[in-house]
Amino acid sequence: MTYFCEDADCCQPHRLEEITDSTLSARLVYEGSNPGRETVADPQFTGDHTILDRIPEIIAGWAITDPADWTAPVMAENRALWQETLGGEVSEDTAVQLLAALHAPAVRDRILADTISTDDDPDTFAAVVIGQYTGTPDWERVDATQALLTGLLEFTPPEARAPLFAFLGWIHWYKGRSSIAAQYLAKAQDADPGHTLSGLLTQLVNTGTLPACVTHPHTAYQP
Repeated sequence: MTYFCEDADCCQPHRLEEITDSTLSARLVYEGSNPGRETVADPQFTGDHTILDRIPEIIAGWAITDPADWTAPVMAENRALWQETLGGEVSEDTAVQLLAALHAPAVRDRILADTISTDDDPDTFAAVVIGQYTGTPDWERVDATQALLTGLLEFTPPEARAPLFAFLGWIHWYKGRSSIAAQYLAKAQDADPGHTLSGLLTQLVNTGTLPACVTHPHTAYQP
């Protein structure tokens, strides 16, 4: 079944075993895509519980009049902070700022897209989010973002982890690791059953659809 099919009668869902036991799956494993190599990160919370109050306080001070104006001060400042933090140590104050961005949907979606491409073209942005981007992702930035998100989990109470788990699930989906992606998305739903993004991504991953970059050896992630 394809996520983008508009006729519910033309496509039939397939059992997961049909994918994992397929020739394509064997080929992917042969070329280094081994889903068993990586496990789902869920480190113990070691931060301060006041972070739950600080996040909404930060977001309340942001003025977002146009979610698609990615040059607006709030957008520009958060995008810059995420890029500057990649590959470095994170203080608790910085962690709170980064987490606030993930709890503001408009800012979160832009940061999520920046992981693959920082192009501000609206069509490119939309293509990136739904996995139809045909360019080559900056895989070093993707890996750095994954590491940052994993580190941020330690600063994040369990009940506030849904945006991080959803982001990690999306990254693993882009890497062609749908089984790991599904586990992260399930964790996001457990943390917040009403989390919209993780619910939508779960539907997308469950169809078996893969991002466009996964289907081409020159653009796919190489472990």
